[in-house]
Amino acid sequence: MNLNFGKLKQIAQAPAQENWMYGTAKQDLMTKEERAEWLAEALHEGDALLWAVWFPGPDGIITPAVTGDGPRAEQNAAFISTFNPPTVLALLDRAVEAEATIQRVRELHQDEDGYCVKCSEEYGLTTGTYPCPPIQALEGDEA
Repeated sequence: MNLNFGKLKQIAQAPAQENWMYGTAKQDLMTKEERAEWLAEALHEGDALLWAVWFPGPDGIITPAVTGDGPRAEQNAAFISTFNPPTVLALLDRAVEAEATIQRVRELHQDEDGYCVKCSEEYGLTTGTYPCPPIQALEGDEA
């Protein structure tokens, strides 16, 4: 899977950056009419809890997702709330940093006639073959 970090970051920056929360529409405290107003047409028929995700907006609470009342509704709401834009942006920043670090290591440790240029320069290794231990570690091979 090829991830376009720039595009993902642009998308993650668009929604509200406040802390997102999740919970249930307090069905025992709200009439269907009140829920309809609060969730803008997202009504539930029955007695089960209706899970929703929201964040504080400038003009009140904004509800970007209603996960319903199915067996995984609470887990889905928790997932959406946890992986909010600030969290996704932080993860993207870490991924970009990691990719840059990997690229720097690869640029330092180049194959030249079966030897690693960097390891040969710094450590005088002339008997080892490429890939050297740092490249093997990046590739997941045992050094």
